[in-house]
Amino acid sequence: MTSFPWSRINTGLLLLVLLAIIGVFASRAYGGPLDPPGSPAPTESNVIFQPASCAGFPIVISSSGSYRLGGNIAGCAGKDGIQVTADDVSLDLAGFTVRGVGTFNNGIVGSNPRLTLTNGDIIGWTFGADLSNSADARIEHLIVSSNVSVGLILGAGDVVSDVTITGNGAGVFSQVNGVHISGCSVLNNTGTGIGLYGDGSTVERCEIGNNGQSGITGSGQRARIVDNHVYGNGLYGIQFSGNCAIENNDVENNVSSSGAGISTSTGSCTIVGNTARGNYSGILVGGTSGRVDSNHMDHNAQYGLVVSAVSVFDGNMVIRNSASNNPIGNYNIGGGNDAGPIAPAGTTTNPWANISN
Repeated sequence: MTSFPWSRINTGLLLLVLLAIIGVFASRAYGGPLDPPGSPAPTESNVIFQPASCAGFPIVISSSGSYRLGGNIAGCAGKDGIQVTADDVSLDLAGFTVRGVGTFNNGIVGSNPRLTLTNGDIIGWTFGADLSNSADARIEHLIVSSNVSVGLILGAGDVVSDVTITGNGAGVFSQVNGVHISGCSVLNNTGTGIGLYGDGSTVERCEIGNNGQSGITGSGQRARIVDNHVYGNGLYGIQFSGNCAIENNDVENNVSSSGAGISTSTGSCTIVGNTARGNYSGILVGGTSGRVDSNHMDHNAQYGLVVSAVSVFDGNMVIRNSASNNPIGNYNIGGGNDAGPIAPAGTTTNPWANISN
């Protein structure tokens, strides 16, 4: 009887197992697209470093894209720091400082639309950042300080948020329309804190204090100055000429002998819900056809509220205000205005009364 060839079968099975193992290693070694590629290597092509010499200034960004600083930039006398000449540029200062020497130069110049400028310090130039020709710019999370003339010059439609502007000649200046400034600190500038001379501008939720001249000043149409804390400025707290809304501001201790907490000279303004305390005068209204409503004026050195006389057809509505402890007078409301009665709170039931005590 012939025996069964077990040795041949075992050899065959062993060969099949070996081939399967080789196949597994081959698929792992040569898997091709089944293995995901590694992370791409970082690129340094858009990182800006300190030039080797003054011949490298100004640093010019002439192509659209995203750029960042790779270190501090120290400028040279008579030369700008960084010039942006392309549209649609994002420049991240990455926490570094662009520092100048303050002799007829600009830290950053934007001459094309839609510049985004963020995250760093601009210090010691003649003009910190001149963006007057960079429309629709976005300026965020900066410190702009110790610039000789102006810290920040804005272009049409520029939006500024969470920026500290301190110790400059003047803080912010603009002669164009649609500027929006919010959540900023504008402090200790030698001249004006914020000067806006265009239509449709907004200043909201800012701290504006201890500037050598006025805190906010300007002219134009459709301005909004809302929810700010304005204090300790050398002339006016808020001074504006034109149609405006000045609402819900705290305006304190602006003490020039010729100034006031809030002053409007022309135009039609709503002046509503403000507190004016400890200024030379509280609120001075020189425009027409406006609304002066629900403000409080106390402990100002002169008057609480003064509203200039106007034509009977151009009168301001003056209602529901309150004033106390203003030594020259709580109210001085000229003829032609439509004012609620002036009376102590305890003696009037008129809902439109201006309260005096």
